[in-house]
Amino acid sequence: MINRHIRLQALKTAEKRGNHPAIGTVGYQNVAKYRNFIQPAVSEEERRERISQSDLKYREIRIAGDRKKVEAAFKVLQYCPILL
Repeated sequence: MINRHIRLQALKTAEKRGNHPAIGTVGYQNVAKYRNFIQPAVSEEERRERISQSDLKYREIRIAGDRKKVEAAFKVLQYCPILL
């Protein structure tokens, strides 16, 4: 939320901006680097690449969680006596 506030204030005119740095100034570049602002994608291809990397990361996390559940269920079934 704070990063968004800084970016939105930087777009305003000098009177409305207050003591926030304007976009394109050295002060804004320093704040953006210090606060690790995410820069917008330059092209559609770059945007798709970022989305696919993010999807892959979270897909791997979901798969790891599902794998743990399956292994736990398998252990329970493996040692469970068969009721006839």
